Amino acid sequence: MDWQVLYMLGVLLAIISLVGAFVHAWQFRHLPAAKPLLFFIATAACWSICVVLMATATPSFAVHWLKLKYLFIGLTPVGAFLFALRFTGRDRIASLPLGLLLGALPLATQWVLWQPSWQHLMLQNVVFTRIDALSYTSTLIFGPYYWLFAGYSYLLILAGVGLTLVALWGGSRLLRRQGGLLVAGLLMPLVTNVLLITGLVPRQYDLVPIGLAVAVGLLWLAMLRYRLFNLMPVLRNRTLDAVSDGVLVLDLQHRVVDMNHAFANISQLNPNQVIGLRLDECLRELPDLSAPLLASLSQGPDTLGHQQLLNWHGRRYELNVAPLRDGAHQLQGHTLVLHDLHERLTLEAQLRARNDELEQAYRHLEQTSLTDPLTGLRNRRFVMQQIGRDLQRCRERYLSWLAEPEQAAPEDADLIAFLVDLDHFKQVNDQHGHAAGDELLQQVQARLQSVFREDDYLVRWGGEEFLVVTRHVPRGLAPQLAERLRLAFAQAPFPLSNGTQLHKTCSIGFACYPFLASEPHALSWPQVIDLADQALYQAKQQGRNRWYGYQAAHDSRGEAIRQFLQQPDSSASPLTLISQAHIAE
Repeated sequence: MDWQVLYMLGVLLAIISLVGAFVHAWQFRHLPAAKPLLFFIATAACWSICVVLMATATPSFAVHWLKLKYLFIGLTPVGAFLFALRFTGRDRIASLPLGLLLGALPLATQWVLWQPSWQHLMLQNVVFTRIDALSYTSTLIFGPYYWLFAGYSYLLILAGVGLTLVALWGGSRLLRRQGGLLVAGLLMPLVTNVLLITGLVPRQYDLVPIGLAVAVGLLWLAMLRYRLFNLMPVLRNRTLDAVSDGVLVLDLQHRVVDMNHAFANISQLNPNQVIGLRLDECLRELPDLSAPLLASLSQGPDTLGHQQLLNWHGRRYELNVAPLRDGAHQLQGHTLVLHDLHERLTLEAQLRARNDELEQAYRHLEQTSLTDPLTGLRNRRFVMQQIGRDLQRCRERYLSWLAEPEQAAPEDADLIAFLVDLDHFKQVNDQHGHAAGDELLQQVQARLQSVFREDDYLVRWGGEEFLVVTRHVPRGLAPQLAERLRLAFAQAPFPLSNGTQLHKTCSIGFACYPFLASEPHALSWPQVIDLADQALYQAKQQGRNRWYGYQAAHDSRGEAIRQFLQQPDSSASPLTLISQAHIAE
């Protein structure tokens, strides 16, 4: 077997490899980067077929195949350049209009070659001499247009190489591997063509088809080994390492395709050592990290947005697993993102602490707004804010009882309003000064607390007047409580800081809510307070140091009570004024 037979077998194998690479790349045809690669492989295969046809055709037909070969010689660099643009992330430039523009010169070359009057510009002399069935000798003298054509083709290839080399500068290991294979693939047809033109290789041994097969083989290796179409490496190089979160990219076999600097720092893995390895192999020595990652991947191939928390080296991370799909929505792998929660948790802790401080400040402010600053008792605003709920519960209890009268009356649902006034308080200010008056008022809280419970409302109503609202106390206990309160003031003196002992009494008026048990809505709360105030007035008129209270007369009706309150002297009073025996001051 001579060298010509071996050469032709090599060319045929090259054509077969080109067809195989085309079939493999066809499954990625939906991806933008696959289209120029398919074009590059197709034109390279046609170039190689033309070489075979030239070797087997008669001398006259060999010239025709030579002319057609130049079409693919010109279009193959166009495909290579467009693919380099896609690889380096210049998708907007690598458009169909640019491809048509770049293909204009190869198409124009065909017109030049097939026009007898213009052919000499490309080929001044072409002579084929058949030696045997598989070999020939040829004499080619190139015209000036040929060198323009060749320079154009070389320029496209070198431009693609230059763009790729720029992208490789400072790139990741994955990018360098993919880009290195692309550069080698682009240079192979250029080198073999230069060898042919310069005569370093005999013309009957055109090595360009074999160089093209090697070039496509290198790109095929990039597709199979380094998942060329699964990632856009330059886009990754520009953006992925700028992400502060750790990002790990896996293929369908859970092999590590790529990782950014942040993930490498978190895991303490060397990307150059783990690219291509399975995840469980990479993290065999890191069970605390591998367990949650592998557990997340076990959720299923279509896991989307699966999140969980994990602890690693004293820091908390949020793990997010999501599928990686191509343009046809086909699953290509998974991305694992580790988000460091340390800063967020620190900010959240600070925010919670600040919120707690604000909440405490708000509660303190609210308590201050509801508290009398001198006595420490509640103020009118507190009563207005709280009493509505108490009145509602009280009315509901009585209405429920009225709906089922066979039940016992709700004696523990009453509200009793006591208005308390310090007797002759003005004399304290006049005789001892306002500071003494303030000291006296400050001691009222202790006297009230000695009689009433903690959940009763103790309120400074205004000046030397106080309001006490007992809750859930039977109205029948009102006289007893009023007497206990009177004694709490009258039986013990009020000591002042200057040593003076003041003996002060108080006058008390009270009324209950609901004022009429059979008609809970008969009188409003302000009307009840007004009745307590009238009872207090009676206590003052009768000599002070005593208490009076109003209650509904037997068989009273709400309408009659309301009319009497509007016109007190119009008829007999539906009210009963209860009191104690006179107590001397």
